[in-house]
Amino acid sequence: MRADGVRLDEHNVADPEQWLSAADLAELLGLDATSLAEEQADPDDYEIRWQRFLEQLGRHFGFGDGAKVTSCFLLFDRPDREHVWPFTIYPTYGAAGYVEVVFLYLSTRDPFTDPAIREDFRLRLNQIPGIDIPASKLARRPSFPLSVLADPANVRALGEILRWFRDTAER
Repeated sequence: MRADGVRLDEHNVADPEQWLSAADLAELLGLDATSLAEEQADPDDYEIRWQRFLEQLGRHFGFGDGAKVTSCFLLFDRPDREHVWPFTIYPTYGAAGYVEVVFLYLSTRDPFTDPAIREDFRLRLNQIPGIDIPASKLARRPSFPLSVLADPANVRALGEILRWFRDTAER
C-alpha cells in the first residue's frame, strides 16, 4: 500500500485523511451512491443495519498482516490518545474463526487500565449466549467462536456492548 502512496502509521493503519467512503468510491466511478444504495438495500437486512451501525460508531477497521492468518479489528479513534479496539477477529483461523477479546492490550489504554472497567466489559460480553470468558482471563486475550455472531440477537447485543465500549473509551 505504501508503494501506491498510502500513508500508514506504526500499526499499518491508513492515514484517516486518505480513507475513502463507499460514496467517495462511487463518485470516482461516476456512480450515484444514493440511488445504488436505495436499489440494493433491504431495510430489514440485519447485515446492512449492522454496517450502518458500525459507521455511526465512528469506527474504522485495521487489518493484520500475517502471512498465514489474517485478522481484522474495529478501531476507535480518540483525539490525542492511542487507538483502542475491543476485539481482533480471525475469520479463517481454525474451523470457523474466532473473536479474540484483547484485555491484554486494553490494560495499557485509559480508561481500560482500570480492572473494574475491563471486568464490566467481560460481564457484558458473558451475557451473550455462547460467550463465557472466565475472570482469570482479564489480563489476557481470551476468545469466543465467531459462530456466536451468526445469531442476529447476539449481533444486536454485541452492538449495545460496542456502544458502551465507545462511550467508555471516550472518557
